[in-house]
Amino acid sequence: FLFFFTVVFLLQIKSYIFLPPDMYSLQVNRIPSGTTVRDLKQFFDYHLDLCFERHPGWHIGDVHIPRDPRTSKSLGYAFVRFCLREAALEAEMRTDGRRLLCGADYSNVSVHMAEFPPR
Repeated sequence: FLFFFTVVFLLQIKSYIFLPPDMYSLQVNRIPSGTTVRDLKQFFDYHLDLCFERHPGWHIGDVHIPRDPRTSKSLGYAFVRFCLREAALEAEMRTDGRRLLCGADYSNVSVHMAEFPPR
């Protein structure tokens, strides 16, 4: 019984480590403090409009803006996830260094593939 449990456990770990991720994340740094999820989606839609038209499978999966739990203010960065690696790489190339407007506030954002610790 212990042998069977060990083998099943190791197979689960192996499949968890070696499966490709479901989504590809971009980290967006230096965002204005009042930036919303809608602002980021509009920013990426604007810069990738032609790409989205030519490649129907390319779309934004989701957007996450980490916030300070005490003040609910943005920590100054966000994660934008794409379903396809090619879409994430194209988005990185087209948006890095661009100006993100958020009301009267703006900032030139830094966009790069997010690096997470190994799963």
